[in-house]
Amino acid sequence: MPKYEVVDENEHGNSRRSSAQEFAVGFASAHGILTTPTDERHPCDTLHTRLCSTKPLCSFDESSSSVAYTAMKPNKRGQSGGPPTLSNPMISAVRPLGRIRSLRRLLSPKQFQAVLSKKSSPSPSAPVFENPEAPCISFISRLPNELLVHILEFAKQAMEDRIPELHLQGPPAGIPSHSWLNITLVCRHWRTIILTTPSFWCNIEFCSYQATKLRIERSGAANIEISYSDSYLEPRIPDRDEILRLLFANIERACSLWLFGTCAREFLQEVAPYRNAPALEVLRLQFCELYGLADWHNKSDTFCEAFISDTSKLRRVDLGGINVLPTSRIFSSNITSLFLNSYDLPHVKKFTFPTMISLLQKMPRLEALTLKIMLQGNDSVSESVRLPLLKYLHLSTLSYIQICSFMQHLELPPSTTIVCRCWCNSPEDLMSSLPALPQRRPFSGFRVSYSGTKMDLHGYFDSSRPNDSEEHAAPGAFSLQIRALFLPSVRVPALIHNLLRPINDSLTCVNKLAVIFSDAPIAFDWTPLFRPFDAVDEISICGSSTEWHLFALALAKTVPVPSSEEDLRFMCPRLRALSFAECVCEWHTSTKSKSKLHPKFFDVLANALEMRRAHSGRMDEVTIGKEIVQVGEIRALKLKAGRWGTKWNLARR
Repeated sequence: MPKYEVVDENEHGNSRRSSAQEFAVGFASAHGILTTPTDERHPCDTLHTRLCSTKPLCSFDESSSSVAYTAMKPNKRGQSGGPPTLSNPMISAVRPLGRIRSLRRLLSPKQFQAVLSKKSSPSPSAPVFENPEAPCISFISRLPNELLVHILEFAKQAMEDRIPELHLQGPPAGIPSHSWLNITLVCRHWRTIILTTPSFWCNIEFCSYQATKLRIERSGAANIEISYSDSYLEPRIPDRDEILRLLFANIERACSLWLFGTCAREFLQEVAPYRNAPALEVLRLQFCELYGLADWHNKSDTFCEAFISDTSKLRRVDLGGINVLPTSRIFSSNITSLFLNSYDLPHVKKFTFPTMISLLQKMPRLEALTLKIMLQGNDSVSESVRLPLLKYLHLSTLSYIQICSFMQHLELPPSTTIVCRCWCNSPEDLMSSLPALPQRRPFSGFRVSYSGTKMDLHGYFDSSRPNDSEEHAAPGAFSLQIRALFLPSVRVPALIHNLLRPINDSLTCVNKLAVIFSDAPIAFDWTPLFRPFDAVDEISICGSSTEWHLFALALAKTVPVPSSEEDLRFMCPRLRALSFAECVCEWHTSTKSKSKLHPKFFDVLANALEMRRAHSGRMDEVTIGKEIVQVGEIRALKLKAGRWGTKWNLARR
């Protein structure tokens, strides 16, 4: 009877690799792993693929360089039992001679005889290899190590859980799991490459003390990326002080530094004045503790720039809740991304218009600019600043007039995404003759949303869809977000009309209009909302069905033609498609789970569409819910509403 052995290469080299290969081929064939006749790969490559597609049979300890491999061991009855750990971290000698009985139970008689006779499965589809003594090397292992490192780095980036943003409103960061370490369990070759390549260990993000120490050692002399958070949102880590001391001791190697919470204050007071970070490219320091308001007048969180020895490498600066002086060296020509947020804290000084304009003139390469409550006053400035490379602008203030005044001094490319947000205290603050968008942009789509104390106006182009995420907003989009407690007490449609009047030039080409509303306390007259949109041909209404008839009434009204005071025309004269959809809110209680449709909705809608069609209107159908209805059939319909989230049912009367 032939003997088969899988021998450790560390002890015996390649002296018995052929027998190990033959055993793997025979065993894989017996288990049906090699059954594809068109598969031209080596049988060990196919076996490697099948084994890698299953769960790993080993565990990895980040604090050590050993791997514990496990295998199924037969118990006393000959069946598969628990997984014992082999002593050798590679693959110890496995001799199947003592497992003949277990193989007989697992395999059929023909498969068992095929394994013993060094033949593949008796199935005619099993491949046959002429040279079984050839070394077993997978295709990916034949790549040069330099190319394999790049492939593994891409896999690492796709698998690791990164913290994209550090902000006050975000959830606790915690210590994320580093699932990319499972790559080291695939094979010995990959593990050796990863353990000896410093670039895999340069990211030190929210790690424990042992993991932080291990990564710093394995990163060698390469630059590292430091990220740490200890805000009041998170539980205090026991070894927090040891971790910070270890990180701050290696600040000279930091090319990226993200600190959020009290650790940012400790860095500015204890480390920044005495240490240097010559390789720093990304700097993000944010501090805002809500429960420390009483101590702010005793502590001055002023930005100390002594640690930035070389500003020519600095590309991104993000400071939140930290007082920065206008004379700081961070406002240099190399900066491509600037983020400043005062959190409206009393100790953080805000910039006047002339000061901010002069600072922006020093940074012509800016691609992203975010200013949150960093402006004071609305003084007029004779000069303006041109930012030809700016792709994203976010401006948040406590006054709408301040936004309009500051935007007059910016010369931006048409592709810049603009997000303006303001918190207003009175309706008079929203009355501005200056536009929030100085340069004309021919939007093709526009969205108006209103809910309680929030009102958003969003313009976009056909090449892009409106996106609620500010980070992924489309190029050239414009968003104006109003937050005010007095909104429920004012006429919202008239207020929207006043906000849109200064930017009427950008609305002349809009052909798609979306209106999203909820929590309307009173019945509004939505006629002023439709006045600026003369070219729109598609309108979608999304909101409570109790208010649908108000939009139908607005579309039935006429206004004077601008060129002739005697002639009249309907709102949105080019309208061709109209749709109504229920706004489903998950927070509604069971008592409000049923929506009541206005009893005159169908009659009002039919009258409006028939009147418009009589005056050269070409609308033939309308969408109600998910149903397309002909205009002539609207009067004969009745609407039955189920609970929130269910489909509307249309039926004839």
